Amino acid sequence: MDGVGPGSYMAMSHLTDDLQTDEIRALSASVPSSARYRFSARSRDEFSRFFDGLDLVDPGVVPIDQWRPDEWPAPPEGRFHFGAVARKP
Repeated sequence: MDGVGPGSYMAMSHLTDDLQTDEIRALSASVPSSARYRFSARSRDEFSRFFDGLDLVDPGVVPIDQWRPDEWPAPPEGRFHFGAVARKP
């Protein structure tokens, strides 16, 4: 966030194994060793560190299917990701 001005926003989501631990571990284990990708799940605390020094927008760091559920339909992948929006002071 060093390169953006005050008042800028950052929105992120990230895969986690805090919520559906067995399913995410099985997904990670299903990736063949020859694949060009890997799954890297972060805990809520690990993900939250991306927002250090920023002002979180309500509702803060939550599973993305809980991000303003009255305004947005819950995506099925929401139970596997944390999401948040924050503003640089």
